[in-house]
Amino acid sequence: MEGRFEGNQILTVNGTSVATTFGTGSEIAWFGTVRGRLGYAWDRLFLYATGGAAYGKVDTHGTFSFAGPNGVAQTTSVASGGTQWGWTAGAGLEYALAPQWSFKTEYLYIDLGSRTLLSSAINDVANGFTANAGMDVDTKFHTIKAGVNYRF
Repeated sequence: MEGRFEGNQILTVNGTSVATTFGTGSEIAWFGTVRGRLGYAWDRLFLYATGGAAYGKVDTHGTFSFAGPNGVAQTTSVASGGTQWGWTAGAGLEYALAPQWSFKTEYLYIDLGSRTLLSSAINDVANGFTANAGMDVDTKFHTIKAGVNYRF
């Protein structure tokens, strides 16, 4: 799973134009969940809600370019990776097709939290200009799955 976000922005600070360019991307190498489910069964149909802990390996990268007054400029590139923990919630249904066979479909919302990717400052003391830049990356996604189960 991979996601990207890019943008450009012109800010005005005390009447002075400041140009920023930023880009970030994340890749989820793998993820898993530890959760329970609670529901109600009618004949062959089981409807349920599910929730619990989620974890995954998230690799994130980003660049931030800043061009201030009088040619003051800075470009910063950063990368971060590792296992992140969060939470998940969703719902699903399971339908018994035969004594050992069932069909299942499930939706999950997964939130692996936020990571600060960039926190930077630019100081142009001679011209009295100071700027701070920050980039936080939230890792949130949705999954839908379906399958057939066989019980031994």
